[in-house]
Amino acid sequence: MELLETTGRPPNGWATKELAFKAIDEPLRQFIETHGIKLDVSELRVRVLRWSREHDGIRGSFEKVIIREKNEK
Repeated sequence: MELLETTGRPPNGWATKELAFKAIDEPLRQFIETHGIKLDVSELRVRVLRWSREHDGIRGSFEKVIIREKNEK
């Protein structure tokens, strides 16, 4: 999920996973189409956000770019 770190990332990161996904949505769709990946892009948002909870690598990528409140751990 290199796109999370390189595509329009605010200096301090995004406030939510939803905002982070919106930033990578179009470049990710283009990547999928360019590489002929068999994936229903109509459900891309749901899939990526679910993967951000279920897959360690994707979860870690999101954790690097999401702002956490100071009182959260």
